[in-house]
Amino acid sequence: MAASLFLLPLVCDPSGYDAFRYPKFLLFRLTAILIAAILITAALFGKLDVRRLIRKRSRIVMLAAVVLWSVITTMLSTNRLVSYRTFECTAEALLFFVAAWIAVRDSTLNQVIAAPFAAGVINAIVAVVQRTNVWSVFPFAKNLPVHLRTTALMGNPNDVGSYLLPITIAAIAIAFLRRRWYWTLIACTLTLGIAVSEALTAIAGCVAAALVLSVILSRRNGMRVVAATLVCVLIAIAAVPPVRNRIERLEQAIRQHDLAEATSQRIYPFMTAWKMFRDHPVTGVGPGVFKYRFLEYRLGQIQTDYRFFALNAENFGEVHSDHLQVLAEEGLPGWLLLMAFFVLIGWTTAETWAAADERRLFVRYAGAPIAAGLFTLAIAAFPMELTAVLQVILYFSAVLLSWSETE
Repeated sequence: MAASLFLLPLVCDPSGYDAFRYPKFLLFRLTAILIAAILITAALFGKLDVRRLIRKRSRIVMLAAVVLWSVITTMLSTNRLVSYRTFECTAEALLFFVAAWIAVRDSTLNQVIAAPFAAGVINAIVAVVQRTNVWSVFPFAKNLPVHLRTTALMGNPNDVGSYLLPITIAAIAIAFLRRRWYWTLIACTLTLGIAVSEALTAIAGCVAAALVLSVILSRRNGMRVVAATLVCVLIAIAAVPPVRNRIERLEQAIRQHDLAEATSQRIYPFMTAWKMFRDHPVTGVGPGVFKYRFLEYRLGQIQTDYRFFALNAENFGEVHSDHLQVLAEEGLPGWLLLMAFFVLIGWTTAETWAAADERRLFVRYAGAPIAAGLFTLAIAAFPMELTAVLQVILYFSAVLLSWSETE
């Protein structure tokens, strides 16, 4: 588990067609295969008791509901062959989640955070040196904007921000929990990595998490943190030219009612996903099918919406909103399961409100903020579709849910 959490965010193949995402996907699949082998061996020797490991019924119901609805939507998919491949990825994610649950149950906080924090800090530092033109791991065309060269080892600035978000929230929670300068330094490094990526959705998620954490700490201190957060955001907008320019372009586009520019052309997949959901409100078009039916729906939309004539991109592989993607591919019940997941993660803060030991204090400080950050991130990003991001989400979710059960 530790090897996968450390290596997967760092692995890439510059000579490959997909230098970043595909190698991470392959490593995650290898991890799932090894986990399956270990779990099967443990079960054969009577060393695996899921009911003892997962004591609360809500956790078991959630896992069972995800499996059941994945099977149903796959069998009723409008492109069953594509959905079969997506179901494989779902099974691998569930295997990783269960393995993480087992791995962290009796682990210390230092053992749990060592691997993801190490990989996160490396990616944050690489992103910072790329953004400041100090050094770059990869050769880029000279005319490529510096924002697009801020890839770290993720391959895309938005992927960088999405990957760092859950790790950063966990680091901020630990900085408040332990109150040591080096934890503050780690949290600041990870936060800086998100800032230089200029991923606005990830930045918004970080702000949302900070606001929730401020309320958890105390009302008086919470208001101070809220005020300080707002001041930092305003300073960033005013002092950092790229961020300020993006905000100005966004404001101008909104004033001109140019939704395409305001959403970086994402209005097209948003509208297409919504049309898919309206056509298939219960079971969706099928897991993983959006990218294979986008062009079909786009051609249909041209007849009713002139804005699709202006779309110069041939295809969108993702909706760029996990909320809309789940609605389009798994229907309303799938989206409700996603909301239940966020609620379950956030509720761990309430379950550990009277905590005294360090592990449960971490859950108290990190649970609701991580849920708020991921909910915000999923509005205009697709963290569930990115292997490196999904891995840390599953991992920290397992930590929060497992440790909130222990007394």
